[in-house]
Amino acid sequence: MSRLARSMVELTRFHARSLHRNKIALFFNIIFPLLMVAIFGGLYGTPAASRGGGLVDGTGRVLTAFDFLMPGQMAVMVTAAGFVTVAITMAGQRRDGSLRHLLSTPLSVGSWTAARVLANVLMAGVQGVLLFVFAALLFDVSPPANLPGTIVVVLVCTLASLSMGIFVGTLVKGEATAMAVVMPIYMVLIFLGNSAMPLLDAPRFIQVMLPWVPTYHMTEAMRAVMMFGEGLGAVTKELAILGGLAAGLLGIALALMRRQYTIR
Repeated sequence: MSRLARSMVELTRFHARSLHRNKIALFFNIIFPLLMVAIFGGLYGTPAASRGGGLVDGTGRVLTAFDFLMPGQMAVMVTAAGFVTVAITMAGQRRDGSLRHLLSTPLSVGSWTAARVLANVLMAGVQGVLLFVFAALLFDVSPPANLPGTIVVVLVCTLASLSMGIFVGTLVKGEATAMAVVMPIYMVLIFLGNSAMPLLDAPRFIQVMLPWVPTYHMTEAMRAVMMFGEGLGAVTKELAILGGLAAGLLGIALALMRRQYTIR
């Protein structure tokens, strides 16, 4: 293994550890979504018991509470890991100079980003397994109806949330400052992401905002593929929006990083 490859592996491990070693990050990345499943699942019971509760989507499908809960909490997980944790961690590294020191080595911005992406993808896999195992044990929730499609959708959602985190991380310094910026945004993303409660009958002014909320497209794509077994062709619009967001914000963030640091 080359020196650069070893550096990439070590950097990926470092990024992965940063996603769970911080107690606040661990709470939002893992514990909080599982608590939501336990609380709302306890209110509604099994998927079969919650069917027919008056929830109907735009295509006329009758929805269970878990059709909202499972994709919604998966979106919460990847957003917490990609947006909240990465932004706060990166802002802290900028404040203490460790990011500048790291990027003064032969490691390029591209390699740093690749390691960051790999760490978050691995984290998303762990989150998804924990979410469905937990829900299956407590409420007899079935595995994803379209597992390959779910993996692709979660990957795109992870990239979108990660791009938001890196973008914010390039603009602010210090963990406290980053937390003050990202937490209000995170709460809005959860509320308007169809992740905690149905927004099908929300007021008109909320309905108008939904197409502009990334987590809304995450949960819509996940719900179609994960819970109803739809193919990726059914969620091309959502994937295009999230992919465009990821490409745009990552491009801007990496350009800013190249300006901020001397890269070899």
